[in-house]
Amino acid sequence: MLLFELLTGQRPFESLTTTQELNKAVSQGDRPLVAEGNLDPAFPGMLDLMYDCWKQSAMERPSASEVVLRVCEPGFVCRKHTITKSKDHPLQKIDTIYARPIFADDLKKSYQVWTWARQDTERNFSIIDARKGVYNLPEKSAPGGRVYAMTATGEVEKRIWIGTSDCEIQVYGYRNVGDPQCLWTFLMKDSVLSLSTQLEGGRVKRVFASLANGTLCVFSRTSTSLDPAAATVPVGDAKLIPEACTIKCEDEKYKQEAEDWADPLVLKLDERNKSAKCMVFVGRDKLWCGCGNTITVVDIVNMMVDHNIPVFVKRMALVNELVSNGIKVWGVGRQLSCVMEWDVASYKLLHVFNCSEIDQTGTNVRADPSLIEDLIDPTRSTDKPTANPSASVVPEVKIEETVEESFNVHNDPTPTSSHAPFSTMRTRQTLRVVKSRPRRAAMTSQQPSASPKAASRSRLLTARNRVLRKQQGSTRTTSLVVVDKTLWVGRGMGDVLVIDITENEASHGTVLARLTVEDSEKYGNRSHHKLQCVAGEYVVSSQWLEPIDLRRGSNAPPAGEGGGLLGQLSDTPLVTHQAITIWEAWNQDDIRQVTRRRDSILAQEMREEESDGV
Repeated sequence: MLLFELLTGQRPFESLTTTQELNKAVSQGDRPLVAEGNLDPAFPGMLDLMYDCWKQSAMERPSASEVVLRVCEPGFVCRKHTITKSKDHPLQKIDTIYARPIFADDLKKSYQVWTWARQDTERNFSIIDARKGVYNLPEKSAPGGRVYAMTATGEVEKRIWIGTSDCEIQVYGYRNVGDPQCLWTFLMKDSVLSLSTQLEGGRVKRVFASLANGTLCVFSRTSTSLDPAAATVPVGDAKLIPEACTIKCEDEKYKQEAEDWADPLVLKLDERNKSAKCMVFVGRDKLWCGCGNTITVVDIVNMMVDHNIPVFVKRMALVNELVSNGIKVWGVGRQLSCVMEWDVASYKLLHVFNCSEIDQTGTNVRADPSLIEDLIDPTRSTDKPTANPSASVVPEVKIEETVEESFNVHNDPTPTSSHAPFSTMRTRQTLRVVKSRPRRAAMTSQQPSASPKAASRSRLLTARNRVLRKQQGSTRTTSLVVVDKTLWVGRGMGDVLVIDITENEASHGTVLARLTVEDSEKYGNRSHHKLQCVAGEYVVSSQWLEPIDLRRGSNAPPAGEGGGLLGQLSDTPLVTHQAITIWEAWNQDDIRQVTRRRDSILAQEMREEESDGV
């Protein structure tokens, strides 16, 4: 109640006139309405703290020391907004998120966050004001394939390009009035997995699109090029293939502009047609592309493949995301709890940041690349020969027939649509030894019967071990963003690790902070946690959180049964939900200033406890 009065300048329950009415309202669970006060919505951490202090059960309220430590956490102060609802219902599962600054006519800067959800007739997009944390346009219907990538073409053209699973690049923009609409469409030869824009003087110079068949398409606008004739002339390894792209434009007003982008140059990144899932510009002349289990470095001046960097041994291991500060490149792999760091000049793998532990604040996670040598060393064979092949006995085996197996290159647990060309035919021979098994009755009769109490402890221990294994899986890195001299790492459990990437050898790789919205130890998801940086001022985080339950095969535990790491009791059931969090893009100095204050408070409390003990 004190927080409410301090933040709003109003007394709680002003409409109640007597103490009896006040006591009755509080005992019934009534609380002051935040909407009645002038509370700044850009401080969600204070709101959450106030709600926790208002809980009916005294056991669930934080203690005074917990409040102090919570207020001194970096995530409490730098979190600006948390969005969990749209149109009075929970957020839908978001596939793609993109953020960019917008300049109005009066030169005032605003920050738009575009989100895309669902596919086919249910596909929709939303536009959020990152500064205010409100929807400018909620859930605008836009039927089409699942959106995998998005990019903007500068402040002059003001066009939004999206890549879909329908093998299309759709270009959105504003007509005379109204909401953004699709102006024209490029029909490609495969699904578009990544888009990136090269700007020059506020105008777009080229748009790069990587496809699922391992090709890179480069779009250039001939009318704005210094040499229009050279914009579509094959350069280096790139070829001009007219049938690689077809334009579909129904509005004659934009047909000329669409044709101005036609005839992209096509560069083959990989001869084995491995999916080109991500890319990042390094300097002004290099483009690093995550192509399957390798990284292909492209010279975008001469349009030719400059270098190939083998990353993973297994063919199905994908390079999920790449970011760079111009000197180094960081990348994450599919279903791995680590971040890899390469040197731009030598293409050498320098370090591996081990992010497998839940809370690593203040520790240095930098490790030698040998930590994952069995995954990243391409010269190491995964086959293990038998010690004595001649003495090995060939057991009776069963060979399964050829099966069709489909996979989603976007690491999405939701199956792709039927038109997505990600199905491959491969023959899999599964060897299963046929052995006679003893009867269950005979096996159980030999074991002594355990007491009910011991059996209960054994079941609880087994459940907790299962949760720990799931929790370690949820620490897998899913997204990266470079902010000043820090690397923000999004993990499957919904939290963000801020890692120091300065050139200081002692501090390089140190986890400065762990930013969490809620009790992240109770949630886990392996793929859907994306980060976007808006002009170096905000970091937008999109999390799809699934509760980790002690019981097998269940997503949300009922009330009263623990859903946390050790099964703590809770009156509130955990549910699967989508959340968008907007953080201030703090650098290492801002974070260290807050953590030093927290450490000094902890040290003071320890001294007071020691003096009390004496």
